[in-house]
Amino acid sequence: ALFQCKQLFASDRSGDLVVSANVGYDLRDFWEIPEHKGSHGSLHKDHMHVPILMSKPLLQNPIRTTEVYRIIRQHLDN
Repeated sequence: ALFQCKQLFASDRSGDLVVSANVGYDLRDFWEIPEHKGSHGSLHKDHMHVPILMSKPLLQNPIRTTEVYRIIRQHLDN
């Protein structure tokens, strides 16, 4: 999560504070629609480690989900 925080705070769109809910919770109130059972894109390992299956070998392992688009483009260009 330290790498994600470093990237996050380097963005011009970032504020001075990051809030991340515990796994299984989000930061919405009970009356907000639609009801959610969790969130995505947080700093938790379960949200950052996802399986990626490809028919071509990956040059690096593991990869970050933010790199998926670039890797797909590389494979399509070859």
